[in-house]
Amino acid sequence: MAGIGFVLRKLTRKDDLMGVAQAYTHAAIASAGPWLMTVFALYGAYYLSSDFDYLPGVETFRLIIIYNFAFSVLFTGPIYMTVTRYLADCIHDKNLDTLSGSMIGALLLAYAIQLPIVIFFYGFYWDFETPVRILAIINYMLVSSMWVVCVFIASLKDYWSISFWYFVGMALAVLLMPWLGHTYGVAGMVASFTIGLTVIVFPLTALVFMQYGAPNNELFAFTPYFRRYWELAASGFLYNYGIWIDKWIMWFAPDRGVHPSGMIYHQAYDVGMFLAYFTILPSLALFVFSVETSFFKKYLRYFRDMLQHANLARIKQNQEQVKAHVFNNTRGFIVLQGSICFLCFVMAPKIFEWLNLDYMVIGIFRVGTLGTFFMILSVFLMIVLSYFDDRKTVVMLQLLFAIANTLLTIISMHMGFTYYGVGFFLASVLSFGVSAFVVVNYLKRVTFHAFVTNNPALTAKL
Repeated sequence: MAGIGFVLRKLTRKDDLMGVAQAYTHAAIASAGPWLMTVFALYGAYYLSSDFDYLPGVETFRLIIIYNFAFSVLFTGPIYMTVTRYLADCIHDKNLDTLSGSMIGALLLAYAIQLPIVIFFYGFYWDFETPVRILAIINYMLVSSMWVVCVFIASLKDYWSISFWYFVGMALAVLLMPWLGHTYGVAGMVASFTIGLTVIVFPLTALVFMQYGAPNNELFAFTPYFRRYWELAASGFLYNYGIWIDKWIMWFAPDRGVHPSGMIYHQAYDVGMFLAYFTILPSLALFVFSVETSFFKKYLRYFRDMLQHANLARIKQNQEQVKAHVFNNTRGFIVLQGSICFLCFVMAPKIFEWLNLDYMVIGIFRVGTLGTFFMILSVFLMIVLSYFDDRKTVVMLQLLFAIANTLLTIISMHMGFTYYGVGFFLASVLSFGVSAFVVVNYLKRVTFHAFVTNNPALTAKL
């Protein structure tokens, strides 16, 4: 995130509340822009359309958006994780000529993998009217495009334009929904969300072209990275699988719903968990802000001094500063996210009253809030390991969470409605505990890892 890091550091140098507020807003968009877009569209649709009495259409719209969001991020994850490494290496080597072409190549690869599957399900398997089928397919491909384009815009410094187009896109999606939905039903609602996505994706793509120039013929220069950094592709798949698998398992619960189109869902679990994930937004923004400002400086100084052959005392001093920063900020995240969890837990009835949601979902929301608390902390720790390029350990930690969430969710599902969400919560606690143990031990020996286990000159000989 070279671009957002530059912007955040510049804003913090203003040393006033407005600069900090702007920095956190940009950090929130950088870390969760597509997700914010989806959440605002779903809840905006629910409230704005309630005055027009076409709620059954909203339910269909909600299912299409959740399916598109969930499966597009799963299949696109390996691509955008690998492309992220390629982008970082090109920026480090000041080799920027192939970046615009690589974005086009990554988009084409994502389309080639997913389009046949999407056409099969929306075109033949599920039962929708023809306009809804076409718009749902277009919408899916635009959501996939966002995952890829987001990788490249994170390297840009023009974050005012990025935030502006996100705001315009989200506003259009929500404001057009009552009108188009009332006139054209489900097709109108999907069209409004698709228009909002289009307003975001195309201007952001243009910004990438403006920064890196027109695409050249090297569209797939990043593909050798799939073999060289296979752990990143695996991480992109496992991370998204682990986050979504409990929702997919619950779609097969005895009290699941089956939409007339053939889509399956679990409304209580979907709504409760989607709302629970919304509580981690402040911590996500704080994490991006912290990593891209103070942590990055210490991280850079640590490795720069090693490259410049600093003495051992200096290296150990830098190491202690990195460790202290990670531990202090982890404590800060625990306090912040813990406070949010406590407030959500206590005020859950009021929150559901304000949002006009079913009180049956409160239990799932509370357990989900606790689960996301531990889940996001473990993700933060895995990202710290990623900064030190310990890719195999990150893959193993994500595999652990994916397996634990799968098995524990199956068990909790069979224990009945009272235990819905407990499997996700326990898997998150286990993942956090193991991740914390691994990171603490890694940081104790980070200099050894830098010189030995992560030294390509040595590992190539072993």
